[in-house]
Amino acid sequence: YTLLTRRDAVDELRDMRGGLQTRIREWADDESDADMVGWWKDPEGTQEKIRKKQEGFERDLLEQDRVVKLSCLENSGMAEYTIPLTNRYKRASNERGVLTVKQDVSNVNALLWIPGRNDSFFHVHVLQRFLDAGFDVFALDLRRCGRAKVG
Repeated sequence: YTLLTRRDAVDELRDMRGGLQTRIREWADDESDADMVGWWKDPEGTQEKIRKKQEGFERDLLEQDRVVKLSCLENSGMAEYTIPLTNRYKRASNERGVLTVKQDVSNVNALLWIPGRNDSFFHVHVLQRFLDAGFDVFALDLRRCGRAKVG
């Protein structure tokens, strides 16, 4: 330990700290994305820029057409399989389950989506995200629900 009694010792430590800060900032710039280089010069401004970018992203999502149209479902490329039911407690003879599937040959994980009552898998806007994340999507509509409703 050095007793900081000499003025030049304090100045020397200050210079060492400055050199360390410079090396840390250079490292941060080298490891950052291009739009984040120099963030340390104006951290508050950088936070504001990130916040505005996030707000724009969220606004774009909200402005998208959120109504699911039949064409969206048809264009999703999901395969639909009818599962006949043999249960003696069926209300109608043609009651069924429906399995809707979208797979990618490179995926090794599976997501089983079992919607609640009066729902079905209409979320084609997130379908590609699941596939890109490595998950095949299997949506099972139970009898009298969603695509399995008998008219």
